[in-house]
Amino acid sequence: MRNSNLLEIDKIILQLKNGSAKLSSAEKKAAVKKLCNYIIEEKGLELNRHHKNPIFDDHNSSAKKEFIVVCLLRLWSSDESLFIEFPDFQRQSLKLIEEVYLSDRRFKDLNIKQSDQSYIKVNKVKDFISGLEEKISSLINFEILNLTQLEDFKKSFLAAIRSINAKVFIHPFLPFDINLKIDNVFSAAKNYINSSKEHKTQTYSTLIADLDRLINEANEFGTAYSDGFIAKCFQKIKLVLNRDFESSPYSKPASLEILGLTKKYPFGQTLTEFKISFVIKNNGTGYAYNTRITIKEFTSESEIEKDKVIGTVGLEESQIDFTCKMLKPAPDTIVELNVAWTNFDGSTSSEDFELILHGQKNKLDWDNLIPNEIYSTEAVETENELIGRREILNLLASRIEGKKVGSAYIYGQRRVGKSSIVKTLKTKLEKKLPRNLIFFYQETGDFKNPNSDKTINQLANNICRKIQNFDSRLKTLPIPEFAGALSPITEYLEQVSAILPECKIVIILDEFDKIPAEMYQKGQIGDSFFETIRAISNKGPYGFLLVGGGKNGIHYAGSKPRGE
Repeated sequence: MRNSNLLEIDKIILQLKNGSAKLSSAEKKAAVKKLCNYIIEEKGLELNRHHKNPIFDDHNSSAKKEFIVVCLLRLWSSDESLFIEFPDFQRQSLKLIEEVYLSDRRFKDLNIKQSDQSYIKVNKVKDFISGLEEKISSLINFEILNLTQLEDFKKSFLAAIRSINAKVFIHPFLPFDINLKIDNVFSAAKNYINSSKEHKTQTYSTLIADLDRLINEANEFGTAYSDGFIAKCFQKIKLVLNRDFESSPYSKPASLEILGLTKKYPFGQTLTEFKISFVIKNNGTGYAYNTRITIKEFTSESEIEKDKVIGTVGLEESQIDFTCKMLKPAPDTIVELNVAWTNFDGSTSSEDFELILHGQKNKLDWDNLIPNEIYSTEAVETENELIGRREILNLLASRIEGKKVGSAYIYGQRRVGKSSIVKTLKTKLEKKLPRNLIFFYQETGDFKNPNSDKTINQLANNICRKIQNFDSRLKTLPIPEFAGALSPITEYLEQVSAILPECKIVIILDEFDKIPAEMYQKGQIGDSFFETIRAISNKGPYGFLLVGGGKNGIHYAGSKPRGE
């Protein structure tokens, strides 16, 4: 919000600074008088018969005197001839400046001495204010080329604008809540820089909104410092951020596609409500906003949901369901859909898609189906038997074959193929690297005991015995005493590597979520157990692959999740 008195004070100071040489003595005197009147109005000074000019009244409060001195110092710095042409005004000004200077330590940097002659005091005042303004201006004029320079600029700018001197001489001419808005902008900038791709557009929008609020308020306030030191500075920061975002893929248009699923629908059943599902896929790099899917035509006679507002569509595929109820049975049906959205730049896009949806067969011989085993519940162990998991299988294989094995975990509901993945992985890599890879695979039931110490002891001993049987040279390697701690296995593994330097060791623990709870809960036992797993995984040729129905305690391991 504008402060009219403060703005007029600021204008007069700038007028005298920029055009004093063109003004007559009478015009200068009138300008100084107007300045004093605005100071009187701004601070509510009372007329005193002992003082023709209330700004020099000894009874003014310390806070009012401080503001008056700041105005006089800016005026003096703008045009020192004013104080030479009007010696009485100079004398009273110097007296007030010296009084505030001696009583307020924040003015000590002026370095005025009572013994200094008047012209020396004048020069010190002029040089001090000019130096402070030039320091902040030069900082703002520094070119920020990219976001890596923004953090350094932030530190320098905040140090300058929040210095004691700036608080005394600059802040009286800035909006009172400007510090909070500056902090909000820098916090939003940090969030944008550190945000993941899923949140990049959202954090950018928040940042630009905060920047616009700050810049608009600084411009609206209208003083030279508010415009030059705040609005100009953050307008420059905004340009850098705009340039960064516009060069990123997130500012580009989205490209949406609607796909059908391979499932079949009960089109033969009437008056029964069911869901028809589609996949919405973004083939572009930018996000889609205000997304809406409309079913334009559905060839079968039915009651079907026609319109769906999706909102924002990111870079991940998502499934959209429409409610349907058949009025007449049909084998198959054709659906025509439209998807419309807004891109980040405000442009709109729209695409039509036509899909064939297949109905379920209505007649099945259930009597003959019941005795047959539809599918096996046993885990598969070869790539030919493993369906639909090739991507995660190849990912795990490439990690193990790389320079550092590391650790990973697979989690998900029962009967979704977790064990099949690790068993197939074991078969694949043992065939490929028969002499350079030791695979230890056990389910929790092979080593679990109600007592966590005994569970750890049994697991560690099982691992060591498996390793001993891999190569005859390892038969004589002594198995350490574990005493409820996994850590002794670290030295044992290092001794194995000394004998077989090219060999990697992968430890797979299936049904890991069924271990005793204290082994994965925060506490002495859980911390020790997972710290050892982490330490082993960081050594290069060793890794753990944990498989379970949940994520119990897995966060201890510090590895990126691989879910089913």
